[in-house]
Amino acid sequence: MMNLATEALAYKKALLWNVVTLPEVIQWADHLITVEDNPDPQLYEISLANNNHQANDALTELTKEASILDVTYKIIEMLARKASKNDINYKFTADILYRMACENFILDEDSQFEMSRLTDALYLAEEKIYGDPEEIKTEIRQFLNQYATKK
Repeated sequence: MMNLATEALAYKKALLWNVVTLPEVIQWADHLITVEDNPDPQLYEISLANNNHQANDALTELTKEASILDVTYKIIEMLARKASKNDINYKFTADILYRMACENFILDEDSQFEMSRLTDALYLAEEKIYGDPEEIKTEIRQFLNQYATKK
């Protein structure tokens, strides 16, 4: 299981990038409050947050010992879960992968190239310049599945 700081940073970035919603972050905090013997007080702050800013402030307090690699895997897992439920916007997902690569939330050198390439590939395919949009969407799903199950 991921440590609290790493999970908190994953949710903080996911909330900032609109991968998850405030109710999903609150649900995560509520779950931890109910299962932990001595929950961190910041989890209560998250649970009571009325907006993203309040949740972000509380999440920031929890992120001091976070592992960037574990955070990256967690966000990929969140995106893969949405894809598996067909709750995926491919342009949004490709843009998030690109943003993650730009901010060095990468899994390895190969993934950094793919994370950067997919957004351009999807754009070119959708504009009918080069490639097939359905093939690129399949590549996005494959990328997410490959790395969501790797850790």
